[in-house]
Amino acid sequence: MFEIDDSYIGGVLAFVCAAIAVGSDAQGEVRTRFGRRQGMSILRCWQGYAFIVLWGAFDAILYRIFLSHHDWAERAFNIKVEENLIWTGAVVGFSAILVIRTNLATINGFQIGGELIYTYTRAALIDSLNRRRLRARRAFISEFKPKIKDLASYPNYFSSLEKILFELAEGSDRRAEIEAQLKLLKAEASNPSTPDSRPMAREGITGLVYDYFGADEVNAWARDENFGN
Repeated sequence: MFEIDDSYIGGVLAFVCAAIAVGSDAQGEVRTRFGRRQGMSILRCWQGYAFIVLWGAFDAILYRIFLSHHDWAERAFNIKVEENLIWTGAVVGFSAILVIRTNLATINGFQIGGELIYTYTRAALIDSLNRRRLRARRAFISEFKPKIKDLASYPNYFSSLEKILFELAEGSDRRAEIEAQLKLLKAEASNPSTPDSRPMAREGITGLVYDYFGADEVNAWARDENFGN
């Protein structure tokens, strides 16, 4: 009967667990910077998949190296290579962030490690994801610009969409975050008590609903409420 060596299973497990670890780390950084806006999953762009696969593969390679250098693994990364190689693969995988960001060696006083490269690639991924989101956001809002600027024909644009936003936020765990954004949006209007008269505020609340609940909810409001008219 054909048997697969435990070290190969451990390598696959190291890759999978590392992919989960680095993916979670990158998504956590996205959430810290941008909150829980729609369209900010790292899996929405190819750079996200590349980031996960490349760092998962790097961790799996280190796992194979650890199998031949037990002392280095334990001394540098505090990872003990167990007799159960599958379990070791899981430990190396879930410790990926620690492993990647730890100095691998010091040569002539110069520290060699993945910290700088990891931080750079994660920042590049987040920048790419944000640019993609902003392009989609601008394209969507541009379709509403004529109604946003037409204060006479659509005088209740802001207040009507604000009502929908409150209704949507009521059932969301992002309510506090949304209300803070809305408060800031009103404060930026020259007259916070009459945001309906400010095209910038009308555009801002359109973007706010889009950011947190997606294009479908804005389109549904526009269709059902005729832009608050």
